[in-house]
Amino acid sequence: MKKVRGGQTKTWHQCLKSLTSGLSRVGRCRLLGWGPRDYRNQWLEMLNDMA
Repeated sequence: MKKVRGGQTKTWHQCLKSLTSGLSRVGRCRLLGWGPRDYRNQWLEMLNDMA
């Protein structure tokens, strides 16, 4: 049981790590000049392109 728990914790940490690194990347993009409004507009444009 302990081994399984340890494995789960490890994968959970890996998931968290990849999540936080992805979020920090998005945060960096927003800091580089994308205001909240611009970000929303960009997202809407992307959705329109996909539709």
